[in-house]
Amino acid sequence: MKYNFIDGKGHFLSDTNFDDANFFSEGFAAVQINKKWAYINTNGDLICEPIYDEAYRFSNGLAVVKIKGKYGYINTKGEMICEPSFKDAFSFSEGLAPVKLDKKWGYINVQGEFVIEPKYKNAYRFSNGFAEVELSSKKCLINKEGDVIFDKFEWIGKFENNRAPIEVDGKWGYINVDGTIIHPIFDSVEQFKDGYAEVKINGKFAIINTTGEIIFKAEDDDYDSYGNWGDGTFKVRSETSDIFGYINAETRVVIKPQFDVINVSQGGKYAEIIKEHKYGFIYSKGNVLITPKYDDLRGVSDNGLTP
Repeated sequence: MKYNFIDGKGHFLSDTNFDDANFFSEGFAAVQINKKWAYINTNGDLICEPIYDEAYRFSNGLAVVKIKGKYGYINTKGEMICEPSFKDAFSFSEGLAPVKLDKKWGYINVQGEFVIEPKYKNAYRFSNGFAEVELSSKKCLINKEGDVIFDKFEWIGKFENNRAPIEVDGKWGYINVDGTIIHPIFDSVEQFKDGYAEVKINGKFAIINTTGEIIFKAEDDDYDSYGNWGDGTFKVRSETSDIFGYINAETRVVIKPQFDVINVSQGGKYAEIIKEHKYGFIYSKGNVLITPKYDDLRGVSDNGLTP
């Protein structure tokens, strides 16, 4: 089997078919020719000879390549800016890349210089100015200077909306990009969206704001969340009755589970509701604009109009 690239009109990018090919990233794609890897640009031209045993996607203008058992980095001109000398290496993120020298991991900048010396058992890419590393058997969160920001977690998730979930002693909380903590007191947590997140505490569904304040807590464990729609709006479900309700944390409006179906509009401002085979819809802030009384609704647009 051979590979090539096509544009939106079905035209082939290159006159050459490749043994293998990866997706384009930053305008370049890794391609395999006679069991060796090289890179092409969006014109289909090779920017380097096929000499590499492995080749990865470009990030921050550089790509990881492997030759003769060692990893290094090339730039978008195909020039080797960091000679293959590492036992392992990851792609760049936020200007730094984790690399393994002998048995320890450290971080280099785009000039190939160590900015955090190799001393970690494991190291991962930076996100929002922080990276997870493992020092002996201890996991830590470090900044770009190598300073330990937090070192008391078993697991940390991806930073989204300036926060990442953390697990400490079997409980969950969050760490903010400024290093402050929402204390791990929850059974489980989800990512924040528009200032609110769904969590579980003592087995019950709850909604918190960015300070960790509990805005809403279910009275029993029958509630379960079916998604954070944004703007503080959550679809909830009664597990025993299999019916749906609606909560807006911003306005504190709570519509207890009573609908058979809730379908959100594309922009999330309105939702179609169905109860006993009749249709209506509600506004994202929680107001029931039309009680379920129609035989059919053809969805709801973001201006609130529906056929």
